[in-house]
Amino acid sequence: MATLIKLPQFGVTMTEATVVAWLKSVGDTVERGDAVANIETDKLNQEVMATASGILRRIVVPVGGVAKVMEALAVLGAASEPESAIDAALGVAAPVVPSTKTEPARAPTSAFSSTAPTRAEDEGAAVRASPLARRLAGELGVNLARVQGSGPGGRIVEEDVRTAAASGQAGGWILASPLARRLAKDAGMDLGSVTGSGPEGRIVERDIQALIAAHAVSAPAPTSSPSPVQATPAHAPSIAAGGLVAAPAVAGLTRRETVRIDAMRRIIAERMSASLQTTAQLTMFAEADATALVELRAHLVPAAKVYGHRPPTYTDIIVSIVSRVLRDHPRLNSSLVTGDTGSPEIAEWNEVNIGVAVALDAGLVVPVIRDADRKPLQTISQELGELAESARAGRLAPDTLQGGTFTITNLGQMEVDGFTPIINPPQAAILGIGRIAKRPAVVDDLVVARSQVTLSLTFDHRIVDGAPGGAFLRDVRRAIEAGKI
Repeated sequence: MATLIKLPQFGVTMTEATVVAWLKSVGDTVERGDAVANIETDKLNQEVMATASGILRRIVVPVGGVAKVMEALAVLGAASEPESAIDAALGVAAPVVPSTKTEPARAPTSAFSSTAPTRAEDEGAAVRASPLARRLAGELGVNLARVQGSGPGGRIVEEDVRTAAASGQAGGWILASPLARRLAKDAGMDLGSVTGSGPEGRIVERDIQALIAAHAVSAPAPTSSPSPVQATPAHAPSIAAGGLVAAPAVAGLTRRETVRIDAMRRIIAERMSASLQTTAQLTMFAEADATALVELRAHLVPAAKVYGHRPPTYTDIIVSIVSRVLRDHPRLNSSLVTGDTGSPEIAEWNEVNIGVAVALDAGLVVPVIRDADRKPLQTISQELGELAESARAGRLAPDTLQGGTFTITNLGQMEVDGFTPIINPPQAAILGIGRIAKRPAVVDDLVVARSQVTLSLTFDHRIVDGAPGGAFLRDVRRAIEAGKI
């Protein structure tokens, strides 16, 4: 029996995703739990797992295609099942007898035409295609609903798919990167009239940017000269797609490399900019004697290895310490929210959910340890290790990135001392941890070498005043110096 592979809702705010790669081809055997596709959302990349076993009979959404949550991405079935059974699983109606009327030719459209075919046009009609044509279409990313068949009775054959893929225009699914699609959508551009410069004619970011620039240059000049107040400086920043402020290229400089602004970098940039623009951030610093902390970890690591546990890191221990200190400082574990009356109010949370910043090659994610104040260090260490591993492997579920009430970011491995971390809205504060290093310290009127760490607390001054912020930082410092969990 045919089974649909649907796009799961990985997070409560997720509504759609772009297919960036198919890991299986039409005709491949798929086992339940196998990764079949990679999808991209505005937050992260994720693998889609098969929920059943069978043969991959049809790919519904090709590479570059966008699917809504719970829409079919592909169809599994038995090798003996007819194509009609696959159509039935998708809810596709029986083929309609072609009309003998000649359809009027479409007028050519410009790159900025708003008449680009819609997803409903692309996939709403039933198609007749040979199994080989369907497999090739899945591999080449061709939408069969837009291919004219040349076989018996209008059946789509292999050559039709190759022709459609080569044209890259109305006959097949347009090959374009997710970023190119997003930029084209923002600019009101029809991808059907864009010539791609990427592999196999794929439309990439530079193709869209070039057309946007050309359109700006070729735009008609205004009939009247702007007033001095309206004039824009030649080198003023502009708002790029997605709301990012970008500066124009500087004359006389040559690029060593152009780095694509992917979905993760875009969302990080937008959120950090919004954080600084919408909150009153203040950072204060404190030096803590970490000698007892170093001794504590030196004692815990061998014991963890004996019992087969993950050895705790300094971050693990600090998460445990901070989560318990937050119990006595609920204002630091709060958010500014809209109340029932529509007026802003401060919500102090019962849960202490600690977000921990994890650096990736593509950017940064902040998975959350829920109820950290109620968990032993061993559990925190195990969970944080698993979350970090999943994040770096691209298997982090979006739900693990939500619900944080306080964030910790540790740049000690980069040999950073103090810094000014940016709050992760709607949280009230974030704690930065610097490197632990030997520095001169005064102990009993003697100058000795002690392990020291710089703590950097950024808080929202709309919610937290300086005194309670300082009291929290003082108690964290004392807990670290006590070396107890």
